[in-house]
Amino acid sequence: MAERPEPEIRRVPLEQLCLSVRAMGIKEVSRFLSSALTPPESLAVDGAMELLSRMGALDGQDLTALGRHLSMIPADLRCGKLMVYGAMFGCLDACVIIAAILTTKSPFVSPQDKRDESARSKFSNGHGDLVGDLRAFEQWEEMVSDRRYAVYYIIHLTMLIISVHLSERYATGTPIISSPTRP
Repeated sequence: MAERPEPEIRRVPLEQLCLSVRAMGIKEVSRFLSSALTPPESLAVDGAMELLSRMGALDGQDLTALGRHLSMIPADLRCGKLMVYGAMFGCLDACVIIAAILTTKSPFVSPQDKRDESARSKFSNGHGDLVGDLRAFEQWEEMVSDRRYAVYYIIHLTMLIISVHLSERYATGTPIISSPTRP
């Protein structure tokens, strides 16, 4: 075991950090990060910048409108993008729930050999696992509000964790998409 652990800047994905640096107005992100006490690998910074471009947060070296919104959302970039598009298309609640689901484990218990007839498939109606998880969460939320207990194939504790993540996303007070200010 190493005497000291590797610094976090060398262990974690750098996309959010690079986006934050770029949002501060610093154009040369790689040069800025190379001046850190323990700088990240330049290959990692280049990879993060490339991912930001592929996600549409950067256009060359310029921050896009999506990038500005993502830099203000305290969430994983992929979940943040999901929430921004959810706000744009009028389905923010569902997107925030799905983002919360993506940060936890599945609420379903399903043995591998019974996957095709699992409880999840009863909720998804062939629309995929995330839609199944979303519908299950919505049904669980209804049952909790009606003071009924969750059905046997939904893990109650996991649903509570998803609910807490959902509350945290709304509690930050950061608007997903702010309305433009008029002069």
